[in-house]
Amino acid sequence: MHKISHLPPWNLAALRDAVERVHNRDLSRLAYECAQSISKRQMYMKYHYAEAKRLVVTELEGIDPEQVLMSYVLPVDTAQYHEFHHRRLQAEASLLALLQCIHATADNLGHVVYYAMNFEADPSRRIQPHRISIHSVLDLLLAGPLKNAIANFIDDPEFKHVAAIVNCSKHRSVISASVSVSFVQDVESHGLRFDGFHYKGGWYSPRWAMQFVTAAFDATQRHLLQVGALLNHELGAAS
Repeated sequence: MHKISHLPPWNLAALRDAVERVHNRDLSRLAYECAQSISKRQMYMKYHYAEAKRLVVTELEGIDPEQVLMSYVLPVDTAQYHEFHHRRLQAEASLLALLQCIHATADNLGHVVYYAMNFEADPSRRIQPHRISIHSVLDLLLAGPLKNAIANFIDDPEFKHVAAIVNCSKHRSVISASVSVSFVQDVESHGLRFDGFHYKGGWYSPRWAMQFVTAAFDATQRHLLQVGALLNHELGAAS
């Protein structure tokens, strides 16, 4: 998974100190705990990515498409086939957990902004705790760079695809990451691929799993750093 090298890291200590200076210590603690949860989720994502690689992806990368097709795609009643697909199911679980972490990170970010901006103090902006999310906090923000950055996060095509997989898997049926082989030039030849699906009137195309989770992770990192820098700036904190 890639580092977003052109953006500075989010200075969480400066955010914590600024919230305490501008508002109070309790809000500072709440905002910082939520921001720390984002950092933990980033570590979880990297762990799940490594697990998927360890379980099946590295093995698939080491063999040619024809062998993948004959050994793992076409059903055969062999110990090798069943053992592999047991590991494939475990890898699928890791990939879905990774996407769930990405999806949850957005709402963790919503809590950071909510507490850091002290929306709780304004009755017209106060939200019940279980209603705080990235979408509800977006509606509370005045027009400006911070609101634009959060809107860009929510509207990012990679994040929308993540949200659709997570919500469909949570509420309707799991979107599988099956072994797939393609003989079309200029695309991935074989590997795990998330199935295509319909959700809320839209069609989400199949995606090669490792390429997709990497792109989604990188997009999330980029948006988090942008929102974090703008939030720190809003509070007069160091970026």
